[in-house]
Amino acid sequence: MTTQLPCVPSGSSRIVFHDSTSEGGNNKREVESFHSLVTIHSSESEVEKSCGLWKWRPNCLRHADSIRIFLIVACLVSFAQSALSGYYASQVTTLEKRFAVGSSIIGVVNSFFELGYICFVVFVSYAGGRGHVPLYMANGLFLMCLGTILWTSPHFIFTPAPITSRSVDTVPFCLPPDVIDRTNPQTLSTPPSVDAGYAFLPILFIAQVLIGGGSSPILTLAPPFIDDHVKPDRAPPMIAAQYAAAAMGPVFGFGLGGLLLRQPADLGRPSPFKPTDPEWIGAWWLGFLILGSIYLSGGFVLLCFPRHLHDYCKPRRKRASNREIQRNGSAGSVSRPGRQLQTVSTEGSLQTAAEDASDVRIPWSGYSGSFSRERQEHYLCSPNRRCKAFKSGNWTKFSNTLYSLFHNKVYIAVSLCICSEMFLIIGFSSFLPKYLEMEYHISKSLTSIIAGGLIIPSGAIGILAGGLILNRFKFRRACAARFIVFVNLIIAILLSLFFFLGCHNPSIAGITSDYPVRDVYTSSSKYSLQVKCNQNCPCSENTWFPVCDRRTGVTFISPCFAGCNVSSNTYAKNGEVVYQHCSCLPREGKSEDRIVYRGECPLDCAKLPFFIPALVACLFLTGVIQNPLIMVTMRSVDRSERSFALGLQFVIIRVLAYIPSPIVFGRVIDGACRFWRHEFGRRGDCAFVDVRHLNIYLAGLSVVVKGCGFIFYFFLIYFIRTSPSEDAYPERDTMVDPRNVEKQVVDPAPLTAGADDSLQSVPDPAQQL
Repeated sequence: MTTQLPCVPSGSSRIVFHDSTSEGGNNKREVESFHSLVTIHSSESEVEKSCGLWKWRPNCLRHADSIRIFLIVACLVSFAQSALSGYYASQVTTLEKRFAVGSSIIGVVNSFFELGYICFVVFVSYAGGRGHVPLYMANGLFLMCLGTILWTSPHFIFTPAPITSRSVDTVPFCLPPDVIDRTNPQTLSTPPSVDAGYAFLPILFIAQVLIGGGSSPILTLAPPFIDDHVKPDRAPPMIAAQYAAAAMGPVFGFGLGGLLLRQPADLGRPSPFKPTDPEWIGAWWLGFLILGSIYLSGGFVLLCFPRHLHDYCKPRRKRASNREIQRNGSAGSVSRPGRQLQTVSTEGSLQTAAEDASDVRIPWSGYSGSFSRERQEHYLCSPNRRCKAFKSGNWTKFSNTLYSLFHNKVYIAVSLCICSEMFLIIGFSSFLPKYLEMEYHISKSLTSIIAGGLIIPSGAIGILAGGLILNRFKFRRACAARFIVFVNLIIAILLSLFFFLGCHNPSIAGITSDYPVRDVYTSSSKYSLQVKCNQNCPCSENTWFPVCDRRTGVTFISPCFAGCNVSSNTYAKNGEVVYQHCSCLPREGKSEDRIVYRGECPLDCAKLPFFIPALVACLFLTGVIQNPLIMVTMRSVDRSERSFALGLQFVIIRVLAYIPSPIVFGRVIDGACRFWRHEFGRRGDCAFVDVRHLNIYLAGLSVVVKGCGFIFYFFLIYFIRTSPSEDAYPERDTMVDPRNVEKQVVDPAPLTAGADDSLQSVPDPAQQL
């Protein structure tokens, strides 16, 4: 009986074994390998490995099924997927004003992205790793497209927005009692608004779950898929390129956000505010539609890729060194003498995946119970290989793999180390534009330029540098761990500098400073909004309409609290809106000289040029250690568990870092708020943040998290020292490329991999009879 090896067209060749020890040497024994598996026909294999949609597979796409083309598409998809995070971060302050919510609510909305990721990634990493990887990635992009459409729906459902419905005609002046028409609500300082409550939150939650679930296959399945199609020395730079593309995506997102923030939210209506006004709401919803269209296009492109590319059966990394082979051979696993492999080719030539005879190992199916059907399907090199392995398996293996990973101390330790790193990265990236805007009082467009053009790219460059360092120095696990700890020491020093790089609070009358007029307080309290100069003014403490007294540098929360009455002359001076006759200003000169300008007073703080390089260095060094951490993870688990290990690790990181980090950082930012707006009878968004407290809170949180990270790194190094050598977790299974088999003569006995991935001998079937 003849055998059809994997990837060999049916009828083109056969593998025949001669046993010279048989009687007379003429008894020819033909052994069928993989007799229970499918035989791949050349025509079917050719069709299934060509690019196209369903039966449409044109010749122009015949050469597009290469790993290089897939890498380009994967990089573009990763770039677009991560661009959404940058765009979302650039819209935080806009979303808070639009929906009248605090940073804690925004953090909860952001965490639902991670919840969706967790709900999908366990199944995707386990089933997708054995299935059609491009198809899983395409379906994920379609889910993300649907999620972005849902994100835009509150803009159309809950219009008009409470903030954008305000007008410059409702400026809160100080109205004397004799001119107040209490029966006319239009004369009051707080304008009416549409009561939407929190009805928009369920829509945003569902949208985030869909986007998070759709993004799960991209960085979970693509790296192992690339790793299976290239030589070992080419895999790290290619995988690093995909991660670098994902790190560069937020740059595009921030740029897109900065551009769209200059457009009014209601594109068809003129806005009464300017982009520099604190009440300005930009076209936040338009970016979600643009990114959704990109996801839809990318999904159709990925659908064109086959299950496996044409170079899937190229040589794979050796399972063990020659020393291990000799050690196993000396242990009694030497083949019977006189037995050799002979190839009889009838139509085409066969090729081998190995470079020498010791590299060829053919898995046999019917000889030993130690080589199970599951292991046979693991070796099958065909377009249906992964799918069949998944169908024939059962969830018992899933639970066994899960148990094995949770009892892998190195794997758990490195996962916790990554959690400590990602906790800071996710927290800072989620609120970085808001932090820059609040701490250093710069515009939204400038924050997008700084965050997207300077800070975020440093992480991508760091990831590339980390991949190059790994490729250059060939770190083993222990060396990689020590390298990571050394880099983290530098990061900790830079984080401690953040305590000294914050700005002082601006002078807000009645909140952070005195009123510029002496003897105006009606109570013993030092800071109070209601004073003698505005005690007859029905000012609302819910109104944030800041005006600035440039002579003293004091900001008032509204013209009403500045004592600017209704008879004031409001005019434009050099293009700026000015309010006169303000009673709470120092009485110097004429009354018409007591004027305030619309907007907050500029903050005199020169620490931003020092903060940016420190943050850039932190993100660069954090990017450098990402690839070493992934490498330690992959070298600490069995190859057959790597795809699932990465997926499970992403779940651990999501649960311990991605989900709580935005909520914790949002709560810290809200804790530094000194002035809250109120909408719909509830607390709305924060109008003024105590920047000094904000800096101390965030820097302190960063130092605490980094300190916990050092504890995890200590255990990581300890477990690496006491764990088995990484040689027990080989880099790549050696796959047989039958096209070169006729060039090889194999004398050793067939070898296979046991449960511990060490080489074992398969007993000869004649000895078992």
